Amino acid sequence: MLLRAVSGMALAVWAVNLDAREMSLIDTVTTKAIRSAQLSPDGQFTAVIRSTPRTPYEDDDGSSYRELVLINAEGEETSYLSKDKKFSRVSFGPQSEYLYFTAKEEGDEYQELYRMPVRGGGVQSVFEFEGNIGSYALSDDGEQLVFLSSGAKDSDKKKLSKKGFKAEVYEEDLTYTQVYHVSLGDENAEAKAVTAEDQHALSVNFHPNNEQLLVRTAPTSLIDDNYMSSQYHLMGLDGEVVTSFESEGKLGRAEFSPDGRYLAMIRAADYNDPSAGTLFVYDTREQEHRNVLPDYKGSIKDFSWRTEEEIIWLGHRGTESEVQALTLKFLESRSLLETGEAIFTSLDGEAGKSEFVLTGHRPSHPNEAFKYSNGRLERLTDSTRGWQMLKCRVRKP
Repeated sequence: MLLRAVSGMALAVWAVNLDAREMSLIDTVTTKAIRSAQLSPDGQFTAVIRSTPRTPYEDDDGSSYRELVLINAEGEETSYLSKDKKFSRVSFGPQSEYLYFTAKEEGDEYQELYRMPVRGGGVQSVFEFEGNIGSYALSDDGEQLVFLSSGAKDSDKKKLSKKGFKAEVYEEDLTYTQVYHVSLGDENAEAKAVTAEDQHALSVNFHPNNEQLLVRTAPTSLIDDNYMSSQYHLMGLDGEVVTSFESEGKLGRAEFSPDGRYLAMIRAADYNDPSAGTLFVYDTREQEHRNVLPDYKGSIKDFSWRTEEEIIWLGHRGTESEVQALTLKFLESRSLLETGEAIFTSLDGEAGKSEFVLTGHRPSHPNEAFKYSNGRLERLTDSTRGWQMLKCRVRKP
């Protein structure tokens, strides 16, 4: 009985340092954390986005500051874009030479695509458009660009707004996003629309053959259509649909295998499923698809192709997360990390590379970046230096 009571006390109070101070309310709203982590195609770098909340009573109101940090194979950090700069949609270039991002620099009317050399150098303009550039993708040779945009702002609407005409009619005057394609090798090339004006595009990526696109569309830009009526299509650069991938209900991310035979997709199990948390794989050669983890009782959160026949997946089950490798040939899944290592929230890897990176948190720290390599898990970032001086208490209900 005494042992049980002592054990309960040990679980109820966790102290990192006997001289540590109590965690304050200010600590809870000023804690830095890692929001995303990406592995470069060559596996030598990890790009992380570090979020820094605004300081209460000092900074003006607004969202948290974001900083782009590059970590090399030796674990050394380099800040590439400071928290004073506004940017989004960071990604590595195909050959790991550049980091691409969208931003609205001084003098820009719209959000444009920029890049920075990974091994040092200034910001370079890649492409500007008469409209904000949203999500984008580059071909394997870096010469072709596809992106989402809703086009230029309506000048007449802006003028009328200044005169007081600001009425919004529910579910009317919808703004549609289209897919655009441009050849970056031609300085005079103009971006051409791939999808129709009356079709709302939600995501776009290149097929491994670099001649076709994987596009997710919805009938309208209404949120209900986004959730329940969207669909993935394989289409040519001219917009002609080659294949539509059957699905029902909510959809998550999708990605082709390195050879383009398989398409892995996180989607709802059926139309009534409240969330997209089931992993389906479509075989484009056999024209069939199936739930590759039919007995899994959790929710699939992320995945990455490791080879043409193997997928690394991240799942949440109960109060724990798990990371496993699935072999398509035999539908065998093996655990890569022990349950309880951390609560992982995202995963990113590159085909042909055994290592991958994750973001995750533990009771002792908020979201940080991790790297899995050679069977070992390494923590890459420490955004909360000084937390060792805090006393964290867990109260039993």
